[in-house]
Amino acid sequence: MFLKRFKNLKRFKSFYSNYKKTITVLLIVMLVASSLGMLLPYFVSERLVSLTNVKSNEIIKLSIIIMAIILFHHIFWFLWEKIASILSNKIAKDIRQDITKKFLNTKYEIIKKNTSSYYLERLSSDTDQVSSILGTIMGTMVDCLTNFGF
Repeated sequence: MFLKRFKNLKRFKSFYSNYKKTITVLLIVMLVASSLGMLLPYFVSERLVSLTNVKSNEIIKLSIIIMAIILFHHIFWFLWEKIASILSNKIAKDIRQDITKKFLNTKYEIIKKNTSSYYLERLSSDTDQVSSILGTIMGTMVDCLTNFGF
């Protein structure tokens, strides 16, 4: 069953190929956000060492670095979520348009066999799931890289 779903996802590759630049930007933003998240524990530990050695100048410098990393991490995380949302919405729109065109070219006898809820489900829920899968997969990959980095 899983392999059948995977084969069906290949059909949607053409929808994603229209947005290669956006996908590349999304990947870069995700990697920057992840990298900043990996840097944070190092500087926090350095600040703790400075606290135990009572080096006030070092503590202030490291605190400023930590605040900057947190700020940029949150900015890139926000950008990641925003770009992923925009990408998912564009792909969902393209898929809905394609499905609608196919419905319009389908014979009435075939359409009549299913209920209207069947078609509404195809246009809404199914397209949302397919359009958001890339962001989910990329997010999982970046989480794996981040955990590996730790």
